[in-house]
Amino acid sequence: MSSPLLSIDVNRTIRDASKVMAEQGVRHLTVTENGKIVGVLSVRDLVKMVSVRDRPRFLGQT
Repeated sequence: MSSPLLSIDVNRTIRDASKVMAEQGVRHLTVTENGKIVGVLSVRDLVKMVSVRDRPRFLGQT
């Protein structure tokens, strides 16, 4: 991970996280809640979330 740690609040959206990662050129963000680190979010996590969200749309296409 890079230093200093880049973080995003747990209440922010996937889109917000993706934007921060792209703008900062990083693949991981720490996730914070009330100023404490509660997890780590990766680009791979974002891809999984988007693929689950969009799966019904892809399955309906012929």
